[in-house]
Amino acid sequence: MGMPEAHDRDKGGTTMSSERLIFEVSFRSLFDSLPQPEQTRVATAWKALGVDVTRLLPGYPAETWWRAVEKAAEGLAGTPEQRLRHLGRGLTDGFSRTLLGRATAPLARLTGTRRTLVRSPITFRSGNNYLQTVVEVEEPLRVRLRVNEVSPITDLLAGSIEGVVVFSGGFRPQVEVVRGETDTIYDVRWETDPG
Repeated sequence: MGMPEAHDRDKGGTTMSSERLIFEVSFRSLFDSLPQPEQTRVATAWKALGVDVTRLLPGYPAETWWRAVEKAAEGLAGTPEQRLRHLGRGLTDGFSRTLLGRATAPLARLTGTRRTLVRSPITFRSGNNYLQTVVEVEEPLRVRLRVNEVSPITDLLAGSIEGVVVFSGGFRPQVEVVRGETDTIYDVRWETDPG
């Protein structure tokens, strides 16, 4: 596969593609967050989907990601929502162990939860080529994120947002999900007192 032609790039120099792709860092972060016995099971299940964890490709179609997440969730206890949220928190934890995650952790704690969530559109886009997020600050401890996707694994992102709240120094995150026809709203609340 060669470099895209100049007309295939937007003005910022990034490749324009109609295919929605999830990048390697998302797969790696999710996989690395799993306990060892689950990694073995998930690696086998993902291989059947064309995802080899020993040689991840730069990106995979969003539908492959959704199926990979569902395979990872199969080994967990709880309701489907609880399993996806657990994986989402793990995804954030796994991301925090990547080079980019280790670099952003001190800044996230320094700037706090609200500012970290306001910057989340940039972070979310590091894992894919299509997700667009609009952030609305409602109150000092409440933010609404509007994401241009309604997927079968919406609660994964809700769990990831819960993880971001904790990662950035917040406590007791609550993320309410409102699914629309073309987008999803995540109403995020948290506390600043650990007690």
